[in-house]
Amino acid sequence: MRDIIKMFIVLTVICCVSGVSLSILKDKTKDKIADQEIKFVKEPAVLSVLAGFDNDPMIERKEVEFGNDVSKLMFPAKKDGELFALAMEVSDVGYGGDVNIMLGIDMEGQIRGISITKHKETPGLGARISEANFTKQFKSLSVSGDIALTSKGGKIEAISGATISSKAVVKAVSDGVAIFKDNIENIKNVF
Repeated sequence: MRDIIKMFIVLTVICCVSGVSLSILKDKTKDKIADQEIKFVKEPAVLSVLAGFDNDPMIERKEVEFGNDVSKLMFPAKKDGELFALAMEVSDVGYGGDVNIMLGIDMEGQIRGISITKHKETPGLGARISEANFTKQFKSLSVSGDIALTSKGGKIEAISGATISSKAVVKAVSDGVAIFKDNIENIKNVF
């Protein structure tokens, strides 16, 4: 009986020390991890959906709040100090989990492009949402037009066998466009 109590105490101490150590490590590295995600995931995505700017969208990025506890990280594109486009990350749930998308929109209300930043979709099927053949369909669409799959009267051709993933991308882009349209004046004031 004494050996069992001794083993229980030793295991409890080991678990507590391990838990505290992991918690401290996570806290110490969270800023570095966030910086790495900005540099190696979001920056290439922003550069692929925005072009022709003379500022640094990564440095000038801001978290913009839209009420109802909705906020988006936005990356402004400026030419001679004038905001002409922006990129924001939007997301929706696909077949395998969240699908994160960098959406580029110019201030005239035209989509400049999209880039898939993160997904867990099925390789060979849903993962094809990140291929250029799918993402280029969004380029130059108007934010006042129908951003929907062709089966719903829109202009976006779904990926065969990956309808749920395709719908997730379209829904995320539509939601981002709605946020842009509803808050364009607020966005201009922020940047």
